[in-house]
This record gives sequence, structure tokens and C-alpha cells, in this order.
Amino acid sequence: MPSKAGSALGDGFPDSQRSPKIDKGIPLSRLRRRGIRKGSVLAAFLLAALLMAAGCSSRDPGRNSTPSASVAEPTPEVMVDRESGSKTYRFVVPEGTAERMARGEAQALFPRRFEARVGDTLEIVNQDDVSQTVGPYVVLPKETLRQTFTAPGQLIGECTLHPEGQVTIVVSQY
Repeated sequence: MPSKAGSALGDGFPDSQRSPKIDKGIPLSRLRRRGIRKGSVLAAFLLAALLMAAGCSSRDPGRNSTPSASVAEPTPEVMVDRESGSKTYRFVVPEGTAERMARGEAQALFPRRFEARVGDTLEIVNQDDVSQTVGPYVVLPKETLRQTFTAPGQLIGECTLHPEGQVTIVVSQY
């Protein structure tokens, strides 16, 4: 006796001739009916890839910083000790910085990511009337912070000198 055609789904095909169902996502024809074109999906994908690549790239103004999309990253004054080869990275916080930030002026006075080596020194000169925080360090008004790195490591924390409010300080052995 012949088997009943389409017994499970009622579509006229016997189960033995049915291929397994493969989920292929939303068909392109359905996307077009929703007003989404193939080119716009590709453009959105490419834009997302470019934004991710831009966020992961870095530049090297003295082994420092990852660029921010909206604000240019600062370049520190770099002084090199001729005997040891160690570097001092100097960042200056000008007077009136807190007032400008309170008015909504986006400015980066310290990079989102700072890279140094063991033996290098970070110097932050705060000429403003407000304390500033850079990772684990607090720089009081009209004071200067000098931190010489003695061991490799990574410090992640708050940063009042960058619009994103975060900083990563990476200290490498060499």
C-alpha cells in the first residue's frame, strides 16, 4: 500500500523526500518589502566594521593613546633622560578647564589609553582650581603629580581629563 503523501506537513511530499529544514534567516524579499535594500544592509555592516576598527586602532605620539571619535587626543611633552633612556610624559591641565567642561566643551587633556615602560615617569601639572582624577591618581589644584613606574601592569579607572571618563594606563617591561 502506498504511503500517505505529505503525512506530517500536508504539502503533498512524502516525509522520505523532504529535506531537513534549514533556517536561512529573513529572506531578502521580506527585507525589501520592509523598505530595506540589499545595499543598505551591506552599507550598515561596513559602517559597523569601520567603527569597530577605528575604536581598536591606535596611533603613536610617544607610545600613547587611542583616538577618540569626537575629540582629538592630546600629545604630551616628552622628555628623555640621556643616561637611562627613560621618558617623562608631561600633561598640563590649564586654568579654567573645569569651567569649560561644566559648559559642555568636550576636551581630552589625557589620552583614553596611555602606554609607558618601567622607568618612565608620568607628570600631570594641574593649573586649574579643581582636583583631577587619572586612574588611581588624584592631582590636587595647583599641584603636580609625578609617578615613576617601577613595575609592569595595567591600571584602569576614572579619568576627569577625558570626555569618556575612563583611562587605561599600561606599563610594559620594555
